[in-house]
Amino acid sequence: MSCLSNISPEQLTLIACLIGLVLSQELDSNEQNILGNLLTETGQTLLTVGAQTQNQNDQQQNEDQILLLSQQIENLNLQINVLKRQMKK
Repeated sequence: MSCLSNISPEQLTLIACLIGLVLSQELDSNEQNILGNLLTETGQTLLTVGAQTQNQNDQQQNEDQILLLSQQIENLNLQINVLKRQMKK
């Protein structure tokens, strides 16, 4: 599905519109409603999974940044202590 990343928003919207029109041609109104609801539910599921995946990725990145910053602070404190000892000599 990486090919979707290369399609402009306008092109993707046009493709979705055309698919909807083609699918609706041979369906009565009840079938159109059923298929529309099915596709809507599928889309909602994809959005929920995508949002939670992004949330977990963001949380992991935040935890990684906190760990890195903590290590940098520890290193700076060590350097400060070395400088303090050198100043006392």
